[in-house]
Amino acid sequence: METLTQRFEHSAKIMLYILAGVLPLWLLPLPIGVEFGREVTFWILIVGAAVLWLLSILTAGSLRFRSSPLLYLSGTLLLIWGVSTIFSRMPFHSAFLADAVAERFSTMLVGIILMVVAGSILRSASEAGALMMLLIFSGAVSGIFRMIQAFAGVSVYGWVTSAGAGSLDFNVIGTLNGLSLFYATLLVMSMGLLVSPLFTEWRKGVQVAFVGSATIFLINLLIVNFRTSWIVLLGSGIFLFGLVFKALRFGEGGDRPIQGMRFDWRYWAALGLIVDMLVAIAKVHWPHGFFLNWSLAQGKGHGFEMNLALIGMALAVLVGGAGALSIDRLIATP
Repeated sequence: METLTQRFEHSAKIMLYILAGVLPLWLLPLPIGVEFGREVTFWILIVGAAVLWLLSILTAGSLRFRSSPLLYLSGTLLLIWGVSTIFSRMPFHSAFLADAVAERFSTMLVGIILMVVAGSILRSASEAGALMMLLIFSGAVSGIFRMIQAFAGVSVYGWVTSAGAGSLDFNVIGTLNGLSLFYATLLVMSMGLLVSPLFTEWRKGVQVAFVGSATIFLINLLIVNFRTSWIVLLGSGIFLFGLVFKALRFGEGGDRPIQGMRFDWRYWAALGLIVDMLVAIAKVHWPHGFFLNWSLAQGKGHGFEMNLALIGMALAVLVGGAGALSIDRLIATP
């Protein structure tokens, strides 16, 4: 029989699963605005899950949460964001009423609450995988709607609400560029699951559905063709390739569990450098072509030649380690 603590945790998981399922599709067909309706819905689900998690802590008498560098970095960002909000000209407006939802302090706060709750409630790979599957499959349905809008000239959302849904560019995520980034994220998640050992354990129908979902996301990226989305996809693909190559190298062909592979600070450093260089390429170097401006010609900047070299170095460290002449090797050698 389930204890009271387990019941609270089970209810919180259900709310997280509902959130994952409705995130790419949900809107309220009411005259209150699409963004406001989605905000209210998601706040209710996330705060409800957080309250249930806190109740499970009170009934268990012990505090448990999943420690992660990402969580600490997010907390630091939240602190900086909070201070800047307090000292802004209109603190209340910056916190709750900014035109761009992603720029509000409240959005950052609820996002970190979601991270803490999900990391504490979803304790097994199967539970986290179920959440990701719901999000990916729901996102694939959203992608099908977008493809119908692009190829057939019919707005599926227009059948539900008239609040701007008749436009062929309408989507519940926001702008087309924002939707493209969302699909890029889902495609990266799909790629990660496709190369994971879990994929081989799933039924054939689930595997086909995953491949189909990844294809839908890729088609939508091609339709919108937002450059930053391709940069995100490229960087994530490079990092996933490094992890897979390392897994094959240390896992005896992938037939056995990898005992010595840990996602330590070296991987975070390599990922940070890859992301930094990709942002530099997208924001600064792309308009200037591939090669560096060796002649220092006036009015011309440097291309992304050096950035790609640094990405290659980071990938080499990720896959092969620091090398024979490294400080790491010196420390590890008795």
